[in-house]
Amino acid sequence: MVAIVGPGELMASAPVGMRLSYGITASGTGELIANLVPNGTGRYGWRRCSPAGSCVGVAGSDGGRVIGAAHSPPGTTFIATGSIGGSSASVRNLPYRG
Repeated sequence: MVAIVGPGELMASAPVGMRLSYGITASGTGELIANLVPNGTGRYGWRRCSPAGSCVGVAGSDGGRVIGAAHSPPGTTFIATGSIGGSSASVRNLPYRG
């Protein structure tokens, strides 16, 4: 879901959504960063899914927003979930390439 906010509208009134970003750490490993829309605050959780499809919960860092992808086999996907107030959102990344 995408919320378009025009002049004079409050961003806080936008529906909850989720953005997923990719990064490289100082040590050169990949990471995924989840951000709830509109302002990134809320509770976060992650699941790591094997190429075969089984998923397990994993802990994130930086308030639960960030997960490292290092040591994950190619084809692994990650699901980020987040909630704020009574709303929640989730997003799954494209398969990790290693």
